[in-house]
Amino acid sequence: MAEGPFEFFRGTDFLFARAWPILQPRSPGPMVLTCGDLHLENFGAFFTDDGDVRFDINDFDEAAIIPCSIDLVRCSTSILLAAESWKLTPTQATGMVLTFLDSYSRAVASDTIKNPPPEAQPEMAPVRPLMDAVKRGSMQRVVQRHTKPRRDGLPRFRRSNPHFARAKSQTREAIIAALAANPATHDWQILAITRRYAGIGSLGLRRYEILVRKGDNGDLYITSMKESTPSVMESYADPTQPTFANPAERAAWAQRVLQGKPTAGLCVVNCESRSYRLRAVIPDENRSSLNRLQKDPARLRVAVALAGRLTARSHFRGCAVSGKDRATDLHNWTKSAALEAVLAAAVRFTDWVQHDYALFISAFEQGALRV
Repeated sequence: MAEGPFEFFRGTDFLFARAWPILQPRSPGPMVLTCGDLHLENFGAFFTDDGDVRFDINDFDEAAIIPCSIDLVRCSTSILLAAESWKLTPTQATGMVLTFLDSYSRAVASDTIKNPPPEAQPEMAPVRPLMDAVKRGSMQRVVQRHTKPRRDGLPRFRRSNPHFARAKSQTREAIIAALAANPATHDWQILAITRRYAGIGSLGLRRYEILVRKGDNGDLYITSMKESTPSVMESYADPTQPTFANPAERAAWAQRVLQGKPTAGLCVVNCESRSYRLRAVIPDENRSSLNRLQKDPARLRVAVALAGRLTARSHFRGCAVSGKDRATDLHNWTKSAALEAVLAAAVRFTDWVQHDYALFISAFEQGALRV
C-alpha cells in the first residue's frame, strides 16, 4: 500500500464506502448487481468449466445490488490514480476516464437494443495476448511449478514460494472434512494444503491452495479457497437483494451472474464457522496488467475502452436480478448528464485518496504501523 496512491486505493475499499455518501454523484443511478470493487486490476483472464478462456471482471468479494455508479466512480478513480503513477499528463488521464465512460454508455445502449445472450463478450483484441498466455498454459504446468515430490512420491507445495506458509494440522483436517461433506467436492482426494498470502485488499483473509485429484485416476488440480466476508457496500444495497446463508454464497452467486460464464470450479464450502469461495487456479493467472501499456497511451486507451464495454455487459446482466429488469432505467440514466457527474465524483475521490494516502505514508514512515 505504501508503493503509491493507486495501491493504497486498492487496499482501502472500506474508506471508499465510508466516503460514498459525501462524495457520490447527485444521481447515483439505478440499483443493479455490480462488482462493488471495480478498479483496473480487477479484470483478468480465466478458464471456464467448459474449457473456454474469458477475459472479464474477476473479483466479486464486495458484489451487491447497489447504485451502478459505485462501480463507475471507483473504476474512474482508479484510472486517475494509476495514470499519475504511470506519469501520464492530467489531460491524458481525464481522456482515459472519458473513454471508459463513453465506451460504457455506448455498450449499454447497444445491449438494450440487441439484448445479447448472457455469455456474450465484446471483441477481445486489446487483451488477446493475455488470453493467449492462459490458453498456452495447463493445470499440469501449474502443479509442476508449485509442487515437488515428497520422499514417498506424493507431491507437496514448495516451501520456497514466498506466498505459501504451512497450514496448521487442525485447519488441514477441518478443510478435508468440509470438502468431504460438500456435494460439489466430496469425491476429491486431498493431497496437500497450504496457506496462501496474496493481494492487497485480501490480506488478512484466510486463504488456502489445495492440491487435489478428482476421482481415483483423475489429473492433479489446484483450487483456491478464499474466505468471504460481508460486502463493504452492504449499507447501500437494495432491500430486495436476496438473502444468502453466508457471504461466500453471495459472492459466488454474483460471479455466476456477472461473468456470464464463470471461472472454472466455482463453488462454496463452509469450514470452522467461516464461508469460503472455491475456484480453479488458472495456468497463468494474470490481471489486466495495463501497466504494460503505460508507455503506449494509444494502446492503453483501447484497453480502457474494453474495460468500459465489459463493465457495461456486466451491469446489463445485473439488471435482471432485483425483481424487475432495470435495463431501460440503466440506459436512460447513461443518456442523461449522469456520466459527467461520475467524472466529477471521481475527481473528488482522487483528491480524497491523495489526502488519506499522505496521512498513511506519514504514519508508515514514523513507524506507527509496525506490528
